[in-house]
Amino acid sequence: MEILLLGKSSTITATVKTMLQSIDDWIVRSNVEFSPYPQLSTEPYEYDILIANLEDFNTSPIPLIEEISKQYPQTPLLIIYSYRNKELITPILAAGATGYIQQEMSEEDLFKAVNKVSENQEIVIADFT
Repeated sequence: MEILLLGKSSTITATVKTMLQSIDDWIVRSNVEFSPYPQLSTEPYEYDILIANLEDFNTSPIPLIEEISKQYPQTPLLIIYSYRNKELITPILAAGATGYIQQEMSEEDLFKAVNKVSENQEIVIADFT
């Protein structure tokens, strides 16, 4: 599986990358170039899934998700963020994300979310308050 991980080299993003790279058939590329939005490649490269750690961006989540979805309209998107409230997560899915996982995830939950989202199946993994 070809995965593009969007985010800086924060602790969470680095941990997610390490977890993803533990699966032999998964190739993880990361993008750390930033302006207000990530400088995504203009090359016609196709990924099986995009994963974005929104904590690494200094912008509002919804416009960022919309921009990523515009640049990769056919690629499922898994969002990692700190929201625990269903009312805050729903707009993330409406903006173009296929799935959502809370940043305090287990490795098992991450793998489950990646597999579901890569098959274009919606999933939300969060401890709701």
